[in-house]
Amino acid sequence: MEFDRTLSKAHLTEPVNPVITLKHIGDACALSKATVSLALRDDPRIPEATRTRVKQAAQKLGYRMNPLVAAHSTYVRTARESKTTTVLGYLTNWAPSAQPASSLVNQRILAGMDARAKELGYRVDRFQLMQQGRTERRLSRILAARNIMGVVIADLAKAHSALDLDWQNVASVAIGYGLRSPLVDRVCHDQYGSMRLLMSELTQLGYKRIGLAMEHRQDERTSNMILAAYLAHQQLQGNDPVPPLLPAEWNKDVFLPWYRRQKPDVIVSVLDDVVSWLREEGVSVPNKVGFASVCVLKAGQSGIYQHFEAIGAAGVDQLVSQLHTNKRGLPEHPATNLILGSWRLGESVRNITSSERRIAKK
Repeated sequence: MEFDRTLSKAHLTEPVNPVITLKHIGDACALSKATVSLALRDDPRIPEATRTRVKQAAQKLGYRMNPLVAAHSTYVRTARESKTTTVLGYLTNWAPSAQPASSLVNQRILAGMDARAKELGYRVDRFQLMQQGRTERRLSRILAARNIMGVVIADLAKAHSALDLDWQNVASVAIGYGLRSPLVDRVCHDQYGSMRLLMSELTQLGYKRIGLAMEHRQDERTSNMILAAYLAHQQLQGNDPVPPLLPAEWNKDVFLPWYRRQKPDVIVSVLDDVVSWLREEGVSVPNKVGFASVCVLKAGQSGIYQHFEAIGAAGVDQLVSQLHTNKRGLPEHPATNLILGSWRLGESVRNITSSERRIAKK
């Protein structure tokens, strides 16, 4: 019992660190709790000088945000906002006459965005950058007039694209690598990781001479991640490498001489036009040469499925997170969220290792 009393006395004499609340910070700054709360969340309605003063006071007092309370507050705000649907902007410059493959990719990304936005109490409205008479300055005014505080920028049609919007009061996330200026947070398919996965799967199937063939601009759109992964795999494998074909002009007359000269046993590309060209020359796919796509869009194709819907959903998640924490303007340290693709075994490749084993047994 004496031991228990000693413990109890020791416990009572231990110094207790006071919990610093918003009221303490407000008293130190002569501000209300509501103003302090908004300032700590970087709400643009609070002057920047006041936000800085509140943060400095919070740091000096040793204030620590309770993550459970913060999560509850976010939930309450979201529930309140969902009663009046908030609009997110989706900015794209893809023309309606774009290639079917490009249109399909954008449709799937937008479908993922729509579904996720609806779950979170938002709605996505599309804005066409190429619309006649709509300058970037005018688009900025439209977004402000409609009180659209967050935008997702599509993987723009041309690599190294730039957008000159009024970024100061808008949260933004880009899809893919198309937007190069300004630098914003982005969500991308993990082109490098997925290409390494594809090369590994083809190697396990027994393919040794893996050839990469695609139009240069297609690799450029991925920030050259496809080529980087291809060359890294060749270097690590140590096999006789197949020089990649990445021409500025992509057509049958460029592809076939490369194929005859390099004699790959499987071809990695984007679209399956190479399959049509080979079959026109009497080359059987996959019996004579295999084909794998870095962007599977058709049933029966082997290659990487890029989970476009998940990319769209992740873009909305990232944007809504910015809105909830009142992050506006261009980020000081832009972040990239990568979504890894999945290998799909279709009918355009075969298991060479198994075939060789069967022949050996005979």
